[in-house]
Amino acid sequence: MSQVKSVFRLDMTESSENFFKDTRFLGVSAAIKSYQFCWMLNYYLGYNFRLNPNNQIRLYRSNRHYSFNVYEEKLVNGNESFLYHNHCDGEFLLPELNKIDFIWMIKGKNILEQQYQTIFTTLKMQKSVVLVTKLEIDSLKSKSNLLL
Repeated sequence: MSQVKSVFRLDMTESSENFFKDTRFLGVSAAIKSYQFCWMLNYYLGYNFRLNPNNQIRLYRSNRHYSFNVYEEKLVNGNESFLYHNHCDGEFLLPELNKIDFIWMIKGKNILEQQYQTIFTTLKMQKSVVLVTKLEIDSLKSKSNLLL
């Protein structure tokens, strides 16, 4: 009598689509530490980013554990912002963005183009910011690493 082994696979496609619905992304390269970058956003843009240890992303690569910090801000208008630190000890959360230090996800139905453009422009004017770029989530291979 032969035994049949069942293999189950978790399909994250729908969860991923729901998570990334109504989102916009910015990639930022800045020659400062993550807490300094958050302070800058809080001071110059009026945000209140705080480190949320419950949202820390843990990955296991090359026989090592890596932890990527995620800062969070919930806005009055129902939008949320998440700031991902893209690197940890030489490893990247999104390896295809190895020149980007921070990934800023703005999530919500009330994202106004003017607000998004103001954020983009203000970041570009900061001395410690080297690069700001708008990211298209569909073009990222490892976007599932951003799921919280």
